[in-house]
Amino acid sequence: MTTPQTALPSVTRWAVILTMALVVVAACALVVLAGVIGFAWPDVVAGITKEHPIPAGLDPAGMQSFALTFCLIGIGLMAAIIWSLHQLRKIVDTVRDGDPFVQMNANRLRRIGWVMVGIQVAGMPIGIIAKQLERHFEHVHLDAGFSLNGLLAILLIFVLARVFEQGAAMREDLEGTV
Repeated sequence: MTTPQTALPSVTRWAVILTMALVVVAACALVVLAGVIGFAWPDVVAGITKEHPIPAGLDPAGMQSFALTFCLIGIGLMAAIIWSLHQLRKIVDTVRDGDPFVQMNANRLRRIGWVMVGIQVAGMPIGIIAKQLERHFEHVHLDAGFSLNGLLAILLIFVLARVFEQGAAMREDLEGTV
């Protein structure tokens, strides 16, 4: 049975590649920011305090460790996202080629699901850091931490992994009977 060719897999592939490129740029920006925070913190604090005085009780050295922790977690998350998008691109390639129901795609989906679990867990310290920043700065409002949408996406990915696994097994059985 042949499947009609559509442009959707190719468009999706390019959307994934573009997203990967944007995430790489964001990761590079975080690496540069971490370097600036790590090596030029006194200059950063001096520049910030010209416009915005540091609230009482807030230690600039403690802010440096918060900022570095945020950057390092963010860099790790960006690497995980890039890897997951690479796995997704491989899945889209099999869809484009007309052969998506293979065990490898089930494995890829399962790995993406576990990476997303890790992202949710890593988001918790980011949420704590965000709350600390909001407590000290009235004009800072960050939305980070646990995501119900993320949990739903994780569950969906694990279910899809099982669907792909079943599809691959059914295809193998069908090929064995012909």
